[in-house]
Amino acid sequence: MEETPLTIEVPSKKIYSERKVWTGTLLGGPLVAGYMIASNFKAFNDPNHAIKTWGYAIIATVIIFGGILMVPEGNRLPPQIIPLIYTGIASYLVQRFQGKQLAKHAEEGGKSYNWWRTIAVGLIGLILTIGTLIGFLLVKESIGNGSLSTKTYGSKKHEIVYNKSNLVEEEVDQLATKLTATGFFDDFQTKSIFVEKIAGGYELSIPVVAGIEKDQSAFAPFIQLKNDLQRLYPDQKIHLKLVLDNLENVIKRID
Repeated sequence: MEETPLTIEVPSKKIYSERKVWTGTLLGGPLVAGYMIASNFKAFNDPNHAIKTWGYAIIATVIIFGGILMVPEGNRLPPQIIPLIYTGIASYLVQRFQGKQLAKHAEEGGKSYNWWRTIAVGLIGLILTIGTLIGFLLVKESIGNGSLSTKTYGSKKHEIVYNKSNLVEEEVDQLATKLTATGFFDDFQTKSIFVEKIAGGYELSIPVVAGIEKDQSAFAPFIQLKNDLQRLYPDQKIHLKLVLDNLENVIKRID
């Protein structure tokens, strides 16, 4: 009687290989590591570890970048060392907790995500990480000045930082409502702004990423935001300042 050869079922879900986790993490930070490792756990039908991985990634991001900003500048590690440290840790964790499953996945003919997706995920993570750093900077600045206060709004905890001697809480709440109405405060990405009341209106400082000044088309959404707010504040003049790293470094004014 002829024996039927055993067939191996090819995995249907794609994964991120160890090299791609390493590259994505180096490019986009610990949030990308969390996303990729969690995605692998989902592909391996392990949703519990996927959820835990996200939690650890968020905690690691807060500890790493919060710690960087709290440590005095002269005592900080060289900036190029820190990405290598958390990337090395991510690579070790992949080997430790997913190494056998990744090897089995490859042996059974399973596919991995391509490099274009890996780079795209890394770049998105980089943008989110920069946004997180900007948020930390604004919070740190508010802590450093006892007259400053911070309020958060919506499911994404959008932040408005303001001077209590310059604005009352009701005005800040009203501004948050209008920023939500314009779509600036959305359900996709946390935003942080600093607002100041000036003669005849309000001045909003919005953190942006480096390099935006080289692309004039990148200012279009902020011009639209200014125009939308102006319609909602017909009796007040709205001014926007796009700032980089700190409130004093203004790269663009929109009046």
